[in-house]
Amino acid sequence: RRLDDAEDDGYGFDVTQYSFKYAGCSAVATYSDDMADDEDSESVVLTKRFVVFRLCPTAYCSEDYPYGCGGGYGEYIVDMEDYLDVMAQYQEERMERYCDYCEQCMNADGEEEDEGDEQRGRRRLDDAADEEEDQQDQDDGEEDADEADDGEDEAAGDDAVEEDEDEDAADDGGDDGDDAVEDAAADANENANQYCDDYQSCYNYANVCGDEDGNDNGEEEVDYRDFFECKQVDGNENNNGQEYFVGPHCSYDKKTITIGLYADEYCSEYVGNDVDMGNVLGFYVDSDALAEYYDEDCVSCNAADLPYQEQDEDEDEDGNNDGDEEAEVTELCEMLFEEAGKCHRYMEDVDEDAYGENQAANEDTVCGFIQNVVTGQYDEYGYIYLSADDYSNDNRDNQYATVHSEVSIGQIFGLLVSALACVVLVVWACFLHRKLTRRAPWRPRRAGGSGAKAGKLSRNNSGILMGRSRSGGSYHGGQMT
Repeated sequence: RRLDDAEDDGYGFDVTQYSFKYAGCSAVATYSDDMADDEDSESVVLTKRFVVFRLCPTAYCSEDYPYGCGGGYGEYIVDMEDYLDVMAQYQEERMERYCDYCEQCMNADGEEEDEGDEQRGRRRLDDAADEEEDQQDQDDGEEDADEADDGEDEAAGDDAVEEDEDEDAADDGGDDGDDAVEDAAADANENANQYCDDYQSCYNYANVCGDEDGNDNGEEEVDYRDFFECKQVDGNENNNGQEYFVGPHCSYDKKTITIGLYADEYCSEYVGNDVDMGNVLGFYVDSDALAEYYDEDCVSCNAADLPYQEQDEDEDEDGNNDGDEEAEVTELCEMLFEEAGKCHRYMEDVDEDAYGENQAANEDTVCGFIQNVVTGQYDEYGYIYLSADDYSNDNRDNQYATVHSEVSIGQIFGLLVSALACVVLVVWACFLHRKLTRRAPWRPRRAGGSGAKAGKLSRNNSGILMGRSRSGGSYHGGQMT
């Protein structure tokens, strides 16, 4: 089977052609039902921590680029605890590969392949040692001859002078012998290490792989993997009974992952900036203790490209596989892809049906959330920035941060147009209101009337005179008769 079969494994694309690249981290504060139901909890807001990574095409994934690549990538978000667990497993396997590879490279293979070189080196050392021994015997014999010839005639004195000259020459020869021994030793050491292609990487492997549980002083090293999940600090109920907890923490720079100090069992209330964690834990956490978990390397998702692997029989000297075996996806990429929320809007030729309808339907939501994380919208405590200065300071190294330090000409023009439009609308509203309130209320016309306007009927047409003319009585002295 060929690499194209990787598209049938639930990825929707050939993941073996991509490389993993860490992009950043962020804390996000959200409402929690569990904390709301907890009577002992003083807050209903839970702070979660996430990690964003990319799968960039291996052909142009760059360690110098902050996010690995600028196009054709998939972007993913995963819970920080899950990410750290997967990376811990990857780091452990990488160390095992390194130790096994270097042990074989520096020892077994070298003895079999370059035994002739070592033997030649040893012969040169032996020859140099024999030469130095012969020269030393010659020096001793000449010194005895000088003592026997003392007190003889001038001719004997001349011979003694010549012998002294020979002794000086012998001393020079002895120095040359010492230099020959040193050169032979250096050549032998060089020849002994030529068999290991990765000698520069493996020459110190014994110290790296020898003692994994301690340091040079014999002290037990701190295993930071114990703090990947939120856990209480034992025996530190100090400061008026305050309990502390430790867990993973994303620093303000949105890149660094370290161990943080919290005041609640959910590791939601971060207090590392206010409390000295060294006094609480009894030891100080190195700022770069987890540096290998967020380094800038592009890690290939093709298992055959991982470093420190034994050469297969089907591979040639250049590492090219001549067989028909299927390319295998690394466990790092496989596990992270399975656990992560996925955004493939920047990737071409993706089969969305490969990972289900639910993922495809929610992709816009996932992409929007990832964008908020990548652009650094949340501060170190998981809340949205309310201060532009704080946002700018914390995201000064974030190339995706949306920082506007000054108002542009277009924005000024838009503000002026909007203000003028508001003034025009206010004036027009006042004009219409005045015009409507000054007009008399409308009334219907009387049928068959003389056309007089409503409210302005004449006395003759009002019916008052007609009523009086038809009355039979008369008025006398204020009384009707």
